[in-house]
Amino acid sequence: MMLWPHATVIADGAAVLNAPYVVLALISMICSGLMLAYMDWPEVRMGLLKTLPAART
Repeated sequence: MMLWPHATVIADGAAVLNAPYVVLALISMICSGLMLAYMDWPEVRMGLLKTLPAART
């Protein structure tokens, strides 16, 4: 949702693609997707749960 409002800029009355912004946004989306997929692996999730400190009561 944040990609499209900044994907183009107006320069001299013409809409110009803001390529660096689009490329960085796509890279960040891919990295987020990979991180979510990695954290979904049971081995990784159980390893992370073991390293969390116990809840204080």
